[in-house]
Amino acid sequence: QQEQQQQHQQQLQVAAGAASPATQSDTSCVAAAGPWADELLRRLQGCQSGEAARAYCSELLAAFAQAQFETAAAAQREERLQRLQGANSVLLRGFRGLYRRKCEAEGRCRGIEEACSHLAAELAQCKEQLRHLERARSNLQYHLQLMKTGPATAAGGM
Repeated sequence: QQEQQQQHQQQLQVAAGAASPATQSDTSCVAAAGPWADELLRRLQGCQSGEAARAYCSELLAAFAQAQFETAAAAQREERLQRLQGANSVLLRGFRGLYRRKCEAEGRCRGIEEACSHLAAELAQCKEQLRHLERARSNLQYHLQLMKTGPATAAGGM
């Protein structure tokens, strides 16, 4: 048994030496696996049989795989959150631009409505002046007609 454990430890050491990290992310993966490897070695040293060691290895590898999956899922959620926040900021800028243009359009609309009401008041005043001028013209025509026909006819004379 002890000989099997020593062989297994040697195989692990050879495998660890053969798997030289190529990138920084590989280095971080190896560093993250360090505590798991320590736990695996601690458990294997306490095993009385190969079957128990195999069961411990399987259990620990399954736990490691689950932890890696959860870490990857958390990283994906974080990446998705960042993408959504970026999209939200773009939408927010768009909405702010639309709101600003809407406010400007409302301001122009108020200005146009004020000008329209001013023109409507001016038109009403012009119409009143026109009626006044037409009455004055009518009076002048009447007086001109009276002057043309002479004073005798106008007085109902003979």
